[in-house]
Amino acid sequence: MDEFVGSTRVEKIKGVNAKRLVKKGEKARILYVDFHEDCQSLIKNIALRNNWEITSAPDGIEGLKLLEKNLDSLSAVFLEPKHSKVEKIQLIRTFREKTKTSELHLPIVVISAFAMLDQKHSFLAAGADFYFPKPLNGKDLKALINELVFM
Repeated sequence: MDEFVGSTRVEKIKGVNAKRLVKKGEKARILYVDFHEDCQSLIKNIALRNNWEITSAPDGIEGLKLLEKNLDSLSAVFLEPKHSKVEKIQLIRTFREKTKTSELHLPIVVISAFAMLDQKHSFLAAGADFYFPKPLNGKDLKALINELVFM
């Protein structure tokens, strides 16, 4: 199912309640896994302007450690895995499996510049709730996070 957030088309799984709601005035807490330091910096700058708390990891292994440590306080997970398609899908499945122990559904958003249509659907089938294309657009990213986590 395609949706538009701002000017960005975001693909979403049908029927998934991807809300882990945060009250206005509280901070959204986001785990961001991306090997690109420039993207991590961009996300941190966007987060600073919007009063979000970002925990970042350079790879899936570190991201999983942070997920386990912070699971109950996270609002969403954003993944941009630097792996082959098969490894990306396994990483998404692993993240989803780890989040099943939580009382509330934790949204997982895959961010990628190079995903073909079949890959996008594979990411969603593996457990991601959304696919968000690169390059990152701060306005659209803010709109997506607001839709995902705020009451």
